[in-house]
Amino acid sequence: MVAVSEGAVIRGRLVADGKPVGGAEIGLIARDRGGFGANLDIVGNPYSEMKVGTQEDGSFALTNVPSPVEWYVYGKMESLGSRGATEPVLCATTEDKEQVDVGDIQVKPGHRLRGRVILSDGKPIHDGMRMLINSDRAWDTQTATLRSDGHFEFVGLAVGGYSISPSVKGYSLPDAGGRNFY
Repeated sequence: MVAVSEGAVIRGRLVADGKPVGGAEIGLIARDRGGFGANLDIVGNPYSEMKVGTQEDGSFALTNVPSPVEWYVYGKMESLGSRGATEPVLCATTEDKEQVDVGDIQVKPGHRLRGRVILSDGKPIHDGMRMLINSDRAWDTQTATLRSDGHFEFVGLAVGGYSISPSVKGYSLPDAGGRNFY
């Protein structure tokens, strides 16, 4: 038998300079993300990211949210673009049918990260190769296309920790991992 519940509702509003931000995407991910431990035991909260769009008035409602869990709520980088960035807002659901209001989530000017990927053999980057940036707190990413000279740029980054990793066909990083920036 599987018990199914209604879950909680997390509401809020996305705003920039006191004005609503409609047509953006909001993400929700458990603070303590889950996975599998020894003997395939579940550790943390094994919930996938939930996403919802903001209405014209900037409001959003994430429904059927499991509880009890601590969550991060944030504006998705790719949907905000050059409009700015949001800090992840920590909230918690404690019981079924609960209504959690996170208030206004502020879109603030975002930061920019520019760089260049240089191939070990000095060759130009092939068309369509990419660079990925991942937020350490939120389940949020941005993808940039590498120019043939290896230059890339990310905009709309909130203050926080990030990992970046290039994806260039035929090449790999010496340590086979991304590079962390804080």
